[in-house]
Amino acid sequence: MDELEKKTAELNQALELLSQSYDDTLEAFGSALDLKDMKTASLPSASLRTPSPLRRPFLFLRSI
Repeated sequence: MDELEKKTAELNQALELLSQSYDDTLEAFGSALDLKDMKTASLPSASLRTPSPLRRPFLFLRSI
């Protein structure tokens, strides 16, 4: 195996690990949101209805 093939294999392995980490992170965020929703479902609150600027980037997770 020449150097280019070796580096390509290492890069592919790193990409696979990164992809798995991304999937795991999305699953964890989704689970955290589900848990939060269950705990706060009976609590009417404007803060739950109106997304804060910090929560907006993660709102797409609700559709997963």
